[in-house]
Amino acid sequence: MSVDLLGWIAGGILVLGGVCLLYRALLSDRSRGRRRCARCWYDMDAVAGLRCPECGRQARVEAGLRRTRRHKARAAMALGVLLLGCLAAVAPRLIRDPWNTLPTPVLSVVLWFHDDPSDTIFSNLTAALYSGKTTSFDRIMLARGCARRLRDRVGAAPGGIPPMPSGAGPTLANYWYAPSARVLDVIWRLGREARPAIPAVIEVSRTGAAADKMAAISTLVTLWPGTDDLRARVVQCLDEDERTRTAVLGAIATGPRPMDEVVGPILRAVQREKDSAGSTGAQVLARLGDGATPALRALVGDRRDVVRNIAIASLGMRRDAAAVPLLTPMLRDSSYKTRSSTIMALHRIGAASTPALDGLCRLAAEEPRITVRVSAVMALVPIGGGDARVVGALAAALADPKAEVRRAAAGELRGLGPAAAAAEGALAAAAHDSDESVASAARAALEAAGKRQ
Repeated sequence: MSVDLLGWIAGGILVLGGVCLLYRALLSDRSRGRRRCARCWYDMDAVAGLRCPECGRQARVEAGLRRTRRHKARAAMALGVLLLGCLAAVAPRLIRDPWNTLPTPVLSVVLWFHDDPSDTIFSNLTAALYSGKTTSFDRIMLARGCARRLRDRVGAAPGGIPPMPSGAGPTLANYWYAPSARVLDVIWRLGREARPAIPAVIEVSRTGAAADKMAAISTLVTLWPGTDDLRARVVQCLDEDERTRTAVLGAIATGPRPMDEVVGPILRAVQREKDSAGSTGAQVLARLGDGATPALRALVGDRRDVVRNIAIASLGMRRDAAAVPLLTPMLRDSSYKTRSSTIMALHRIGAASTPALDGLCRLAAEEPRITVRVSAVMALVPIGGGDARVVGALAAALADPKAEVRRAAAGELRGLGPAAAAAEGALAAAAHDSDESVASAARAALEAAGKRQ
């Protein structure tokens, strides 16, 4: 017979005895119709009133003389026997493997002050956290335990670095080889309840080894806004070395929280032209709120195509009319990608882009790239409406050597309605175009202008 089975048998006998004792202590001595004093339990069947002749206690109602007598000392003894039975049942396992037997709240408290050299407590609590079986108290205590581990014993678990779980944090997945990654991943999962561990994470981000430092910085970003110290540290990291800046920007780019407070430091990081984090920083600024709009305007003239194009596209998405004077010169940029991004941005901004109309008309006629030329043609009407320059540029585009451009011009003229009458001659010629789709669009434009072919 196994020791565990013996423990259960002994525990069961004790629990059964405790239940019997508890019953006798609380329920066995009932009134059964007798009248008794509730203080001294004197038999008052022969007494007519409600006052006890023995102790002088006055009962308020008749029911007060028919209460069940509770033996508190015996009940306490019965509870002790019950507890002893429960302990006897789990004693063999508790002696053999205590950390896998104790409940999660107890393990959370123990982790706070116990060094846990075997890593068992931390592993059990981590498994409970991953499976969603922890309470708020457990998570707060786990955060304190994580802080202690980061300060006292940052290192991989016995046997080397463990495999990365499928649900690892989005930024920590890049630094799972770091010795502190396991602890930092737990802190990331704790979210708002990780506040007790934030000072320790900040310390690792300052003094830790290279991998630990990068993992800690990424964790700080995921805990934003956190505390004042956390925000100050993130801003400070944006002014440190290139690797640190890259880690911060990468974490912000994948993070879910708005961080408008770091617009200035991010802009400084992006404007370091030899910094490989420039494009990442521009993407981060594009994801931020309205507070990042001035920074994006400052990047419109950046020498790097990718940074410049991200800024231009973002300003277009924001429909920033104040950026039109900055975008207009970009229509002459040497990069066709920049010209294309500028056209789309002006198109989104709409009528406020009228100052750029001459540049768009020029591109519609002279742009060597077909796709950019088509984009310019399609942006004219949303920006200039029935302006004579727009109608003239579209009429000229009807003679373009490429059918895609002619088709787009005819479609835009159709949208102008009667205002397209000024292009009647060009439309009449296009109505006989060798490309049937162009001819059909031209005839539809003539009809919309009130000119029957």
